[in-house]
Amino acid sequence: MAKTSIFLTLRELVNFFPEEDKSPLDMLWLIFLGLLVGFFSGIIISIFRITSSMAFEQALAITGAYGKNAIVPGIWLVLAILAALLVGRLMRNPAIRFGGAAWDVETIEKAQPHALSRILLPKFVGSWLVMAFGISVGREGPCIQMGAATAICYVYEVMREKISHSLLAFLLAGSFGVYLSCTLIFGLGVMLPTDNTPLFSLGTCWLLAPLGIFCGLVGVAYNYLVRISIKLYAMQELVPVRYRPLFPFVCAAVMILIFPAACGEGLGVFPQMEKGEALFSFLWIFLVVKLFFTAFCYGSGIPAGLMVPLLCVGGVAGGLYADFLQYVNLLPAEYMDTCLVLGMASSFTAGERAPVTAIMLVLEMTGAYILAPAALICVACAAFTARLARVRTF
Repeated sequence: MAKTSIFLTLRELVNFFPEEDKSPLDMLWLIFLGLLVGFFSGIIISIFRITSSMAFEQALAITGAYGKNAIVPGIWLVLAILAALLVGRLMRNPAIRFGGAAWDVETIEKAQPHALSRILLPKFVGSWLVMAFGISVGREGPCIQMGAATAICYVYEVMREKISHSLLAFLLAGSFGVYLSCTLIFGLGVMLPTDNTPLFSLGTCWLLAPLGIFCGLVGVAYNYLVRISIKLYAMQELVPVRYRPLFPFVCAAVMILIFPAACGEGLGVFPQMEKGEALFSFLWIFLVVKLFFTAFCYGSGIPAGLMVPLLCVGGVAGGLYADFLQYVNLLPAEYMDTCLVLGMASSFTAGERAPVTAIMLVLEMTGAYILAPAALICVACAAFTARLARVRTF
């Protein structure tokens, strides 16, 4: 068996696993290597997730308690500017800009190595600062680039790579290694647990199609706004790349004082929706602000992802749909969680053009596996909507 490294390029990884069967000893070695990669990737990502979340929660507490004091906002703005300058300095390396997917695709063609010092460390620091300061982006892209085990369905559907039996075993072992480190060591469970997700009855199942279309349109809007933002940032020549993080960092420093709900990934609004505490007007304002705020932040090229904010706006759109149905007496209030979950899957489908991944991802994040049949209907309608709008993947 050829000598291998944990830090393989994607092309090297695929070529390393040919279609022909390997010996039992080679397969055992591959499984062990996959477990090792997944285990240490899980540790890195868990540390990133826990510490950045703690830092952001602390920022919310400080700015919320002392935001009216003129000194605290001033100090927070200075810290945001310093963090932006550091992130801008790290962004001199094009590999860590945005979520990292484009760089991964480029490595397939050019076989560029992913070195620890060149990718992992600057991506960790830059993305940590982005999340800690409450910028409206996600962490999933950086997590994937930093070495998190990628779901096999996503590799096949988005990366369009051929999956051999040996590669499948390697990826499954890597996924299990992540599970061991994240669950057993750090105790991280379901990201968005839902307690009450009743199924639509036969008499109301026709309401699933409008839900998929509406939330699909939100995903389409999200996709277009992000693309427009990226183009606008790229077109301007006055501000160099290293200074572009100043825009999202300063904006987030102001937003955390005037509308903190829209900062970060935005998932803090979900418990309010589930308890019926979020007003219909507030959810509309949140949806619009989140769409534009996320696009404005991500377009600067900061090391961040787009998936969780996309799921957030999809869930809010589903909540708005549930509120409307409750107002016109078509559905009772207990269907809020159901519409929230289906809205996330629909918006992700429209924004990423990956319907199978959307169903698996959202059901795994929420634990609402009972909604799989309903999710199929919603994502099909969302995918049709995205196709009509000619949405391209990020």
